[in-house]
Amino acid sequence: MQAELNLETPYVGCEIIPIVSLHSKEGSKVIPDDKLKFNWYRLQNQERPICCMHPTQIATFQCRDCSVLEKHVKESFHCSLKCYHDQWLNHRKRHIAAPSQTTADVVDHESDYDCSCCSAFDKDSLINKNAEIVHGSWVKVGSSKTYLPTIKDFGYRLKLEAVAAFFSEGKPRVHTEVKTNHVIIPPPRRYMFPVTPLDGFSNFKLESKICFTRSFSVLSYNILADLCATPSRYSYCPASTLNWQYRSQNLLREIIRYDADVICLQEVQHDHFEEFFMPKLGEIGYSGIHKSKTSALFTSKKDYVFEGCATFFRLSKFRLIKKYELEFKRTAQKIAWSVDAEKSRSMMKDNIALTVILEAIKAEPVSDTLNHRICVANVHVSADPENTDVKLWQVGTLIEDLERNVAHSNIPVLICADLNSLPRSAAHTLVVNGRVDLKHEELVNTPDGIIEHLKLSHKLLPLASAYSSFSRTKNGDMIDSDTKEPRFTTATLYFRNTIDYIFYTEGLLTVKNLLELLDEESAIKHTAFPSPLWSSDHIALMSEFSWKSPS
Repeated sequence: MQAELNLETPYVGCEIIPIVSLHSKEGSKVIPDDKLKFNWYRLQNQERPICCMHPTQIATFQCRDCSVLEKHVKESFHCSLKCYHDQWLNHRKRHIAAPSQTTADVVDHESDYDCSCCSAFDKDSLINKNAEIVHGSWVKVGSSKTYLPTIKDFGYRLKLEAVAAFFSEGKPRVHTEVKTNHVIIPPPRRYMFPVTPLDGFSNFKLESKICFTRSFSVLSYNILADLCATPSRYSYCPASTLNWQYRSQNLLREIIRYDADVICLQEVQHDHFEEFFMPKLGEIGYSGIHKSKTSALFTSKKDYVFEGCATFFRLSKFRLIKKYELEFKRTAQKIAWSVDAEKSRSMMKDNIALTVILEAIKAEPVSDTLNHRICVANVHVSADPENTDVKLWQVGTLIEDLERNVAHSNIPVLICADLNSLPRSAAHTLVVNGRVDLKHEELVNTPDGIIEHLKLSHKLLPLASAYSSFSRTKNGDMIDSDTKEPRFTTATLYFRNTIDYIFYTEGLLTVKNLLELLDEESAIKHTAFPSPLWSSDHIALMSEFSWKSPS
């Protein structure tokens, strides 16, 4: 008999639901609830490893010298490496002030919180990354099938025991148990902020052009593929929250909470799409498509893994009309002969784009000849910082593909992009301005061989960045006043800036609401992203749009 939980890492306020099945030579079958008895337990420790500075966070770091003592010094627990470093000067003073003590000495002074002295006061050498209190006892907290964690469970592990109450006569009772990770407090909810029109709706003609009866929301999110989430790259993130088992549940919870009609994800491994995201999102009414990059990566687990872009849409809202797949490497092969060998190699990137045409279900036509359709492109552009001309070429190639497929159909275009390009870069400029000058600083040293293949203007209807409207919300201070884009959409230890965007056809759609952005404090609270709260090195972007009625 085996029990599985819908949440391996529970969080306060979200119900844990088990499925218990019986395995035999004939296969496995789910045991009916009326044949089972359930008991829930909490591992009640004498003390929870809670951060001394942030009481809503579980401690993941501890002063090693304090840990050696057989006493849990509350002031030695910290929720992140940054938190530990920020408090190091105060903690060091306590080390210096403390007399040299043995473990036995400390036991004799249980009212003291001083640490023993150290021969060297190097904050990094004193880090204990396994700040977990293991002693304690299991206390019964429930006897129903499901369990709803409360704030009392925060920081503790839970255990479910399931006992088969009845089998055929002569067979023994069968039981199983399953334990969870520590119960966490979910990150603060990110809310949608209404966008105020430029004239505050004082112009009746402007208001009348907006079709308020039908709106839809689009989410774009680079979720950080597991094959990229290595301890060497993200050493500041606790291993327990960097592993895919934890991150997958946290990402899914976050994505479901946003409740978007269209979801565009980047860095989605093919196996995770098939085995996790598609089944989980399918259960709540989504259909999805995945396109892998053209090359697999060899992982530390000694296997080859494909990752790429995945687009999901709510079946009650949209139907799929058509899809287009774009492989930049295949297109580059057609022009490789005209550039030098070094540039040819730099163009042979395995990046891809996935484009879908969706039609709204049960929607009144925008006009006698036009239904509510949207074209959504999901793209992840090359990350190579040395080849900005290649980024521009990839973006231009995508736009050419969109021009061929939708330019003459009057269908609104949305581009959900990890552009790996900053605001006002050549790639960003081409999208939002419709053209880019050869005198742009990123193009002045571009070889002549590739210049002739760069798309420097496009024929799509004018595109705008959805978040350029964010300055007209109550959360507008999160926008860079110079670029009119978010201050950052990715925040790692060495890089914090904006490279993710949602672009849209400005003449056919209007932005109604935008998902609030995270502030700098959220980014550095646990040093950087990913963190125990936010499981990607990027943040999600989301916009709600309305169709504009024809003039």
